[in-house]
Amino acid sequence: PWFLAAVAVILLLASAAGLGGVMAALVQDSSVSLDLFRVEGLNAYSVAALLAIGLLLFTWCIFADALVRLLVPVLHAPKALLLLAFGIGAFLLADHLRGQYDLVMVLWPLPLLLLLERLRRRSGTLPLLGLIAVAAGFSAHVLNRQTFKRLEVERDAIAETATTREDPVIELLFDEASQLLEQDPSLRPWLHSNLPCTSTDLDRLVRQPYFTGYWERYVLRLYVVDPTGRTLCSTSPDANTTGSAVIDRFEQGVPAGGQADLRLTDRPGEDALYIGRIALDGLAIFVELRPNPVADGLGFPDLLLAGQRPAPSKPGRFVQARFERGVLTASSGPFVFPILWHRPVPPNGLHWAEKGYDLLAKGNPHGSLLVLGSKMPTWWDHLTTFSYLFLFYSLLAGSVAGAGIMLRRERFAAMGVGGQVRLGVAGFAMAGLLLFAFGMHRMLNMRQAQSSTRILDERTRGVLAELRQSLRGEDSLAPSMAPYLDHLLVKFSNVFFTDLTLYAPNGMLLATSREQVFNTGLLGRRMDPRAFHHLAVEGSSSFIHSEHIGTASFSTAYLPFRNEQGKVLAYLALPYFARQAEVQQERALTYVALVNLFTLLFLLSVVAAALITHWTTRPLALLRRGLERIGLGAGNEPIPYRGNDELGQLVQVYNRKVEELRESAMKLARSERESAWREMAKQVAHEIKNPLTPMKLNIQQFQRTWNKDLPDAKQRLDRFSTGLVEQIDALGRIAGEFSDFARMPHAQAAPIHLQEVAAAAAALFASQPEARVTLHQGPSLTVLADREHLLRVFNNLIKNALQAIPEGQPGEVEIRVWQQDGEAVVEVHDNGTGIPEADRERIFQPSFTTKSSGMGLGLAMVQRMVENAGGRVWFTTEEGKGSSFFVALPLEKAE
Repeated sequence: PWFLAAVAVILLLASAAGLGGVMAALVQDSSVSLDLFRVEGLNAYSVAALLAIGLLLFTWCIFADALVRLLVPVLHAPKALLLLAFGIGAFLLADHLRGQYDLVMVLWPLPLLLLLERLRRRSGTLPLLGLIAVAAGFSAHVLNRQTFKRLEVERDAIAETATTREDPVIELLFDEASQLLEQDPSLRPWLHSNLPCTSTDLDRLVRQPYFTGYWERYVLRLYVVDPTGRTLCSTSPDANTTGSAVIDRFEQGVPAGGQADLRLTDRPGEDALYIGRIALDGLAIFVELRPNPVADGLGFPDLLLAGQRPAPSKPGRFVQARFERGVLTASSGPFVFPILWHRPVPPNGLHWAEKGYDLLAKGNPHGSLLVLGSKMPTWWDHLTTFSYLFLFYSLLAGSVAGAGIMLRRERFAAMGVGGQVRLGVAGFAMAGLLLFAFGMHRMLNMRQAQSSTRILDERTRGVLAELRQSLRGEDSLAPSMAPYLDHLLVKFSNVFFTDLTLYAPNGMLLATSREQVFNTGLLGRRMDPRAFHHLAVEGSSSFIHSEHIGTASFSTAYLPFRNEQGKVLAYLALPYFARQAEVQQERALTYVALVNLFTLLFLLSVVAAALITHWTTRPLALLRRGLERIGLGAGNEPIPYRGNDELGQLVQVYNRKVEELRESAMKLARSERESAWREMAKQVAHEIKNPLTPMKLNIQQFQRTWNKDLPDAKQRLDRFSTGLVEQIDALGRIAGEFSDFARMPHAQAAPIHLQEVAAAAAALFASQPEARVTLHQGPSLTVLADREHLLRVFNNLIKNALQAIPEGQPGEVEIRVWQQDGEAVVEVHDNGTGIPEADRERIFQPSFTTKSSGMGLGLAMVQRMVENAGGRVWFTTEEGKGSSFFVALPLEKAE
């Protein structure tokens, strides 16, 4: 048994550890998002993973319950708990030796096993909710802990990548692009022609063919510089940047990747990472790469980003800051970073916690240093994740239970008053919260739409004011003004933090601050037809509507740009997709707060339902228990309830009926006693009268026939006197039994070792030739009773057992003593004929007997003496196989 029990414990704990490992692997080694602190990032795969975890926990509970059912009968509960504790200690030591110090991962099966045992003994809602709560707490602990580890790994990778300014891919691509540009047959004629060099032509002939794809991870600017240092044309929005300044930055850079024409810049306050030079017949094309400002400012929407970015894909995930030579050059997020850096940074990075953030600094404090941080969760966050899982597992458990009932084609159990109250309160709470959530969703959408419209309108009118100021006096906007207009729109775009587009009065694209959107074909070069219709045909002063790029939706505001005479020079479009990610993040955070509130309110509703149910149904439970105990011979007690409501009135009626029942029971008991005594008197009179008649006849016969002179006179006198004495002795025994039953002596209660009294009674009958009396060894139990009465109880039960065995059959009488539920129990078992069905109800009646002699008072006296000692007596029987009589006495309470 010990070996099987040890194997069962090992299987139990190993499966629990394996389950924890599976949950950890789902977070660490998969792309499925299980970050419960950011439920807006969960998707269908996340729900499937949580469903798999819940089903695994459910399967483990079934497996553990089966093992416990096998383990407890083999070793009994104390030994099984001892073996389980030893196994948990061994697994805990193994985890510590492996460097893992998570007590929850090892100890979580213990409360589940205890709740499973409680649920197996007594089903109820509370143990089931406890099981779900423990499973939800364990899952939340593992998922949150592994999410933190994964976040740390991602943060380390991002910091390691961001602090490394070199990009080997860019260095390789620049070498290839340089060779292709030098071999381009159409580029040299264009550069040396007398045609003006414009940014549009430079973008079309140089950037689009040679600097797309991976290059779009950076902001790329092109400059064409002649030998005198004059800039012929450029794609830079900064018109003040001269060719001499570009050449100066190039010459101060460090050669990168072994290429003399590609330099890596490293100057405080300088945005450029790389500056490359491509020489073409006396002219030079300078390629300047700057960090993509998407994470820091305007940036492209997600659909414009090429490849995998090293920065986090969701805004707000990390707070970050960059220091160049100890000076803060850029930061993002709500955390306030210092302007100057004074802390030393070890080679493997500096890790510390400050203002509720977990921060990591990597890099060189005297060069480039990057700081990344994430907000540490509070107890409220942990409570929220627990609430999510508790609600999810509750729905899963209800679904599994309902599916099981339907598959077995069973009918749902009738619901009690408490269940109806709980279901009603929870249902009303759910309906109210759903309506609240629906209303909040509509209100949020309306407020966000109004907010977006207001922001668009304000920014659009601000841009119009700036354009009127910059283009004062213009009578028309010719296509030749496109570079200047592009420059103006880029400048205003940085000021108003949005993208800008100008369309000519005929609806064709005139200028834009985000030409990549049109160059890549994501947006057409014609104005939206609905907007053109409202502005050009209907003459509206503004128009705001929703547009789409693929599945991405964004709002766009259109306004006519007029000169002082009211002539329409262009139509201004202000799309709101540049800040779309932050809008979605803001909406997601609002929804998360709403879901958190919804979940917590629902759980509070469930708790309130349970409390209200307990409060309202407590009198009903008291009534139920009272009605279960009610009986003519039971100690019926009134229910203590002070309420004066409907339930209180019901309790009062019950208490009144209990009092009436007690009086009726007393009258009935008195009547039964009188009837029993009358019946006993008739039985005694009958038993006495039966021998008196033959005795009288014998005496009369003896008087008529007596002659002392007869030779056999003495023998006849002896026979007569012997028979008469036997009849008188029988009458004496009848009178004695009746006297003993009527005058039951008062019990002298004292502590008695029950095993010793049973052994004394068994020894008295040990020499019986017709049967073998066996006393099985049992525990030493002490009861408070009269020793003489107990001895008579055992003697009567053993004697009855012996008399129940037929002649000629080997008899077996077995006596066992054990403890059960605070009582000492004695069993006297025989292998006799058993008790017929018709005689079982009268077995303890005083005048009942199945034997040819006696009054039938033995078992009645047994019952009376046992009940006087505070115990009870009962029997089980099977005809043809034997009977077992049981005596249960309360154990003596230790002082």
